[in-house]
Amino acid sequence: MVQTNGPIYSVFINKMDDKGKPIYDSVAKNCVQETVDSLLTKTTTPDNPGMLLGKVQSGKTRTFLGVIALAFDNGCDVAVVFTKGTNALAQQTLARLNKDFKTEIESDLIHVFDVMSLPDPLAEYELQHKLIFVCKKEDDNIRRLDNAIFHTNPDLATKRILLIDDEADFASIGFRRTRAEGIKINKIASQLDALRRRLNQVDVLQVTATPYSLYLQPDTMTIPTTQETFLPVKPAFTRLRPATRWSGLSSK
Repeated sequence: MVQTNGPIYSVFINKMDDKGKPIYDSVAKNCVQETVDSLLTKTTTPDNPGMLLGKVQSGKTRTFLGVIALAFDNGCDVAVVFTKGTNALAQQTLARLNKDFKTEIESDLIHVFDVMSLPDPLAEYELQHKLIFVCKKEDDNIRRLDNAIFHTNPDLATKRILLIDDEADFASIGFRRTRAEGIKINKIASQLDALRRRLNQVDVLQVTATPYSLYLQPDTMTIPTTQETFLPVKPAFTRLRPATRWSGLSSK
């Protein structure tokens, strides 16, 4: 049973906007709670993650931020938000996290970092808090994340980690054909695949408005020319984020 009265979620989900209106309506709250309940109760694995599906501007970002808050009160220690591989979007996501979790950050409950600006290593007191990392789907960023988890701060590898793959069909999976090597796994897809395979306690949530390439993957795929085995990310469950109208608020 999902605990909804924890110190992070109970405050986060009941915040008001500048006009004194609730930021999260009942539809958003239900979607957040159903998503986390599914992550906790269903057998999700790195190759069979959860899916948060919604139309463009339906409120997916707001919903997955609520999922992070609720997951933190239900055993999750670290959340990693993967963004498209542009500096602008990574900084936008970082700013959104710092804004929406401002109360929790100021209360010293949560620390938020761009993975490329992580202290090396994290301080001991930082490792005792809930952590959110923003990581671009770009090879240097993913290598830095891998190093932070498995080498610089090995305690992180023992914690329960929630991977949020925003725009999950963009660079998260994919193949390309080369003249010399034939079919080859895209580098970003390969790096993400290797990372999620190595984590012991991991929940993966894909967020997208265009899930077609994710649903239509085979169960496994071996590249004939290199004998690489690629572990697909076919959703174990899907939660729909219905579009709603929130007066005075962006629905993103």
